[in-house]
Amino acid sequence: MSRSEGRPRCAPNCRGIALDKKQGAGLEHVPRPQATTTYPDGAAFVLYTYGLVERRGEDIDHGLQRLADLLAHHSKDDAEDLAETLITLSDATDDTAVVVVRL
Repeated sequence: MSRSEGRPRCAPNCRGIALDKKQGAGLEHVPRPQATTTYPDGAAFVLYTYGLVERRGEDIDHGLQRLADLLAHHSKDDAEDLAETLITLSDATDDTAVVVVRL
């Protein structure tokens, strides 16, 4: 989430195993973390696939930091402009999707 002012923050329990990862060889249910939080007016709620932040040979934390820095710098952009800016983070070696909702 990117607040209209200040540094962006990750929603509570936002880091879990990827949605396509399965436990064991079967297709059994994989519990996902859940959380409730409030968002201030003007916040941008950003959903993205790992292709946006992941690069081969680089720790994912570097990609997440790039995302946070870009969100902080463009925190007042409208949703469409912010999504267009964020997609530039992708190095296009993987599928990438970005959804931005301005609250």
